[in-house]
Amino acid sequence: MPVGTEVTGKCLGVRDGEYGPIGAIELPGDRVQRFALPKILLTRLSIVDPGVDIKIIYLGTHVSKKDVVYHTFEVLSSTPIMLPAAAEPKALPAGSDDDVPF
Repeated sequence: MPVGTEVTGKCLGVRDGEYGPIGAIELPGDRVQRFALPKILLTRLSIVDPGVDIKIIYLGTHVSKKDVVYHTFEVLSSTPIMLPAAAEPKALPAGSDDDVPF
């Protein structure tokens, strides 16, 4: 797929397929496009609510610090995409301000 390829439509969600996770998007004309989800796209689409208008843009391949090649995407939404809340940081035990943990 060429870099910059865009798919625009209504997010129908993510589900488990026979060979891994599958995403679905409703295209204009009530057509549904299903596609395999690389890990990064699965992560990004899993926080988009079904029914939201989205645009997925293919950004090409990148190489990680460990020399692993992976595909990357940008996901734009008609509504704000809310990230899951971060866990509350743990409080340090009393009197540990002067302790060095290493």
